[in-house]
Amino acid sequence: NSEMELTEKDREHFEWAFSLLIDDKDGYITQKELAGFVRSLGREADESQMNSMINEVDEDGNGFIDMDEFITALSRKLSGNLDDDEVRDAFRVFDKDNTGYISMDQLRIVLIDLDQPVSDEELDEMIRAYDQDGDGVLSFEEFVQMMTTR
Repeated sequence: NSEMELTEKDREHFEWAFSLLIDDKDGYITQKELAGFVRSLGREADESQMNSMINEVDEDGNGFIDMDEFITALSRKLSGNLDDDEVRDAFRVFDKDNTGYISMDQLRIVLIDLDQPVSDEELDEMIRAYDQDGDGVLSFEEFVQMMTTR
């Protein structure tokens, strides 16, 4: 099995990330939802790119990404080495004012932009889980840890 072994916590994080991407709660990521997410990262999202991204992980060939396909794809991606540029780009999405760290407010703003408001408790829990030095924000290193935790 090329898929890494997932902890229960990993699976919960992946399911949470999946829920961020689906607008209509139908259980599938559509091309439109994927394009919206890619644009929220400041990237171009043309139809052929979205189709190839979906086809890459769409194991049952239905044209959508379901939860299991998403988790499998994410597991594979995270079990390999993430490209430094990909991690840096993701960090920049959150660190809009280039302070070198991600605050709870910055995390909240991005999640609201993705139409996923979360409670202060949920945000606090996310930060606490990876905030190794206890300063209440995520440094780039802590963010890398969050992105690559197995």
